[in-house]
Amino acid sequence: MRYFYVRRQSEGCDYTIGCGISVEELAAKTMEEAIDLAIGLPDDWKSQCESGDEGDFDDNLHDMLADSGLGDILDRNEFRIESGEILGVTQITDMMPILKNKLKEVYAFKKEFEDKNMNEAERALYEKLHKKYGKKARR
Repeated sequence: MRYFYVRRQSEGCDYTIGCGISVEELAAKTMEEAIDLAIGLPDDWKSQCESGDEGDFDDNLHDMLADSGLGDILDRNEFRIESGEILGVTQITDMMPILKNKLKEVYAFKKEFEDKNMNEAERALYEKLHKKYGKKARR
């Protein structure tokens, strides 16, 4: 299974398709690992916050939060994202070969259609010219 973290924001978006949406593939083997990766805190985050002088605690904590997935929701009044979801995907299909083959099929149909119309137009012109000049040419 592959995991993707989908983040959506509504603010600061010009409302075009895909605006405010980010998708990140997570290198996880389980949903729990994917959640931990999306949160983005190091395993030893508590000890990292406590290291250094007592006055550094708030700075260390803030920096760590800002660099993690929690940075999207640090200020409760101004969330950077509206929603965050992890998708567990069991099957992924590479669409490029499929799209390329379908485009070839469409172009082959177009050529067939154009050839058919060309043949019909040439046949109609032949019949018209044959009616007009064919009999006279035999004399």
